[in-house]
Amino acid sequence: MLHRNNTHIDDIDFLIPHQPSVRILEEVAKRVSLPWKKVMTNMDRYANTSGGTIPIMLHETVSKGKLKDGDMVLFAAVGAGWTWATSLYKW
Repeated sequence: MLHRNNTHIDDIDFLIPHQPSVRILEEVAKRVSLPWKKVMTNMDRYANTSGGTIPIMLHETVSKGKLKDGDMVLFAAVGAGWTWATSLYKW
């Protein structure tokens, strides 16, 4: 996704992922060299909200005024059977 869009991980302001567990999110952030402060999570309040995770987390991030004009947001989700999807959005 990043290569295809001429973007580097350093350009990402926020990652809003599906949240299977904090441990998995920490490992993903570590492997792609993304600072943990850029990973939006609400696992401490709701646990795994499945398909609702990304819209809930986007709503919370917007409501808290964290997203600014021009921010790059990477959305990432996984599903059953080795399915996955990403979306890159310039706010």
